[in-house]
Amino acid sequence: MRVRDRVRFGLEAAKAKGTKFGRKRKLGDKQIERAVKLLETPHKDGSLPTYEEVAEVLGVNKSTISRRIAEYKERSA
Repeated sequence: MRVRDRVRFGLEAAKAKGTKFGRKRKLGDKQIERAVKLLETPHKDGSLPTYEEVAEVLGVNKSTISRRIAEYKERSA
């Protein structure tokens, strides 16, 4: 049995036990809901906040905000 086969069997066994692979998400669902609310809430001057502003508040990059909001809306639809 080759190393490749042992690794594959090990990964399959871990998946069967419910192990999650990959990097942990930077923002959870509650934080994404907060981001959506922040984006919909106008400033005092009437303008809407930008993705950059919301990202700064949450401490992540603007691309993380846009990607996670798109995923969130896709699941909610």
